[in-house]
Parts: sequence; structure tokens; C-alpha cells
Amino acid sequence: MTIAAGFVATDGILLFTDTQYSGFEKTYREKIIRASSVPMVHFAISGDVDYAKSAIEDCRDAIKNIPYPEQSIWNVRKSIRRTIKRILEEYEARKLDPNQNLSF
Repeated sequence: MTIAAGFVATDGILLFTDTQYSGFEKTYREKIIRASSVPMVHFAISGDVDYAKSAIEDCRDAIKNIPYPEQSIWNVRKSIRRTIKRILEEYEARKLDPNQNLSF
């Protein structure tokens, strides 16, 4: 189980997650990934790491496609929501693993 949380602070938002990956073997790695094109956007991952990172890359691309003057938090949020909706629809269409649920 992944735990991720964020708290509003006076100078930003404090984000944290646990670091344990469990699967074939237990390892410990960072689970917070920064969307490099927009410093205000970070992602926390869980579940299938490769699939989660692929979804993050799709979200990064969607953010990059927003013209710079229009990169407000609201437009970034809408772009991410559209991208995640498409990813979930593709996942449902493929049924990659019937025992694994994908959630964002």
C-alpha cells in the first residue's frame, strides 16, 4: 500500500510518500516525481511502476502542450484530468491484468 500526502505550508506544499516498492522483491526508492516542465506539478506513484511512469510522461507532454502564457493551475489541472481519463479508458480497453486495479 502506498501512502502519499500533501500539506499546505506558508511557503508552498509539503509532499511526502513512503518509499517501499513491493512486488517481486521489496526495494526502497523515491515515489514523488516532478513534472520538469512545470515546477508546481509533482506526481506520486503506486502500483505498476512502469505504467505509472508512462502515465506521468503522458501528463508531462500534455502540460508542455499548454502555451506558456496559459499555464495556470486550472489549465494544468484540466489537462492532467483529460490525460488521466484517456489513460483509464485505454487501460479498461486493454484489460492488462484483470486482478490489478488502476487508480489515480
